[in-house]
Amino acid sequence: MIRAQRYEPEALEEIYETYFDAVYGAVFARVGDHTVAEEVTGQAFLKALEGFPKYHHLPGGLHPWLQYLAARELRAHGWQPTPGRHPVHEVDEFRAALAELTPEQQEVLTMRFLVGMPVEEAAAGTGRRRGQVRALQHRALQALRRLLAAREAA
Repeated sequence: MIRAQRYEPEALEEIYETYFDAVYGAVFARVGDHTVAEEVTGQAFLKALEGFPKYHHLPGGLHPWLQYLAARELRAHGWQPTPGRHPVHEVDEFRAALAELTPEQQEVLTMRFLVGMPVEEAAAGTGRRRGQVRALQHRALQALRRLLAAREAA
């Protein structure tokens, strides 16, 4: 991170290549529009460049910070999910079921599967131990399966 704070091109490129897909994927999962996801992800990386001199290591490292910057960009510009860009009914059903989970379950599933964080990063980002994250993830997936099955049966 020190090399990135000095704006060394190789370090910046490494950060971009390491985290772009995960940040982009999380943004796209929220808005369902490739153009908006690319724009927001780009803006998040620009904000990161601006913030590198002041950046201090946070729990979970750089990845959660980049996700935070992307989420902040979405809110700042009032971007909302755009229906019709992908299988809307399935996505809407999934989002509705996800919203019925506890906030802790939502957070862990988002970090693990939408953002693509390894268990260690999710644990650091939530202040939990790895085993706790795995257990919470397991319970969340079971609950999500039950909710989706109930919606399908209805």
